[in-house]
Amino acid sequence: MIIHALSEIKNETLDQLVKTMEDLWSKLGVSGILVNNVHRLRKPKDGHTRPAIVKLVRYIDKRLIMSNKSKVLVEKIFIYDDKTKDEQQNYKLLRTKLQELKATEPTLIGTFRGTDLLVKKTVKPLYHFQIENGVIKSL
Repeated sequence: MIIHALSEIKNETLDQLVKTMEDLWSKLGVSGILVNNVHRLRKPKDGHTRPAIVKLVRYIDKRLIMSNKSKVLVEKIFIYDDKTKDEQQNYKLLRTKLQELKATEPTLIGTFRGTDLLVKKTVKPLYHFQIENGVIKSL
C-alpha cells in the first residue's frame, strides 16, 4: 500500500513514522492493524512530503483500510494499492480511454477493477474494457 501526503517530520525516525501510521489508523477508525514494514520513498526534500510504503501482515487489514480511506480525503491524504510498473502503465492506458469517452459524454463515470475499466452512465455499466498485454479490448 502507498500513502501520499502523510505528514512527515524533518529527520523522521522509524518510531516517529510508526506513530504517524498509528495516528492515521485512528483517523480511519480502524485498530489492531499489524504492520510488517513501513518506510518512506526517495530522499527528503524541503517543502515536500515523501510517500510512505506500508506492508501489512494481514490482507484483511488492507481491505479494512481501503474501505475507510475516504475518511482522510478531507485532509488530502491519499491511500492506494502499490502497483508494479506494468500495472501503472495499464492503468494509465485505461485512464486515457476514460478521458476520451468523457470528452464526448461528460456524465460518464469510470470504475477501475484490476485490469478492467467499467464505464457507466447509470447503475449498470455502459462499456466494459479489459487490458491484456498493453492492448485494450471491449467486452
